[in-house]
Amino acid sequence: MRIKIKQVEIKNDLFDIADRIKEINPLLEICYDTEKGKFLIMKGSMVYATIPYASLDVRALDYAYEVRPDNIDNLISEIDKFNETKRKDSVKDTQDEIENEYSRQLRLLKI
Repeated sequence: MRIKIKQVEIKNDLFDIADRIKEINPLLEICYDTEKGKFLIMKGSMVYATIPYASLDVRALDYAYEVRPDNIDNLISEIDKFNETKRKDSVKDTQDEIENEYSRQLRLLKI
């Protein structure tokens, strides 16, 4: 019977991400999930974050800085701004659709 290893700890990599991640928190480590084909930032046995990139490079480090707990207020603010922009766009689209339909109905009445 073969034992299937799910997560492999990355100790050495081309850009030293596994070492540099410890600048954020000395308890963090990088693992590769063999089932999902994703890199993970781990804190002990807990998944701290899933790296959204296929390769392990400086973007992973930037992402780890971005999602660290002391940056949560900035993340929430960005999400709120994004959601507000989407809401305004949706309202504008709906208004445009209503105006277009209203204009179309007026043109039909004039015929």
